[in-house]
Amino acid sequence: MSVIGGLVIYGYLGMYPTFLREGLRYSPAAAGSVMSLYGLGALVSIGGGWLGDRFSPRIVLTAAFFTSAVSAICCSILRRNAAADDSFIQLGRRCQRIIYVNLGGYLVKSLGSSLASRGTGIFVTSPLWIRISRRYVMGWIATYAGWATAGAIQFSLLCLIAGSLALALRPDRCRR
Repeated sequence: MSVIGGLVIYGYLGMYPTFLREGLRYSPAAAGSVMSLYGLGALVSIGGGWLGDRFSPRIVLTAAFFTSAVSAICCSILRRNAAADDSFIQLGRRCQRIIYVNLGGYLVKSLGSSLASRGTGIFVTSPLWIRISRRYVMGWIATYAGWATAGAIQFSLLCLIAGSLALALRPDRCRR
């Protein structure tokens, strides 16, 4: 789930500005404004961490991944207008902040104290490792199938897969 989450999050950060410029013909200033809103979503990670401490990882991660998938579908396929897109983008990005903080937290909780530092290293490395290939994957799909299909595949489909994997989590194995 960390690799998939990394592909979604860093795929968005790396390719969405290009989509705004090339696909939607946004000016550089307008694309920058939309992307700057992503940083505001990082503030949600505080509340996301709180949710992760209070509720089952199965519930929190499944809901966040599936909500992100719906957001991506709305942005990629069901485009209506820029204002609706921005609201869907923000909904999805807030969910991504919940995903990131809880993936790290649940990974550490699921390991014994002797393995917690290794688990943290794996968590930090896995999404960053995927940064290498995310632009190539998204760019390749966009070249052959268009931006809407590339967004639907990389963001929606991957979030649906990760959400399905989250359903298989065993919260009873996490330490409190």
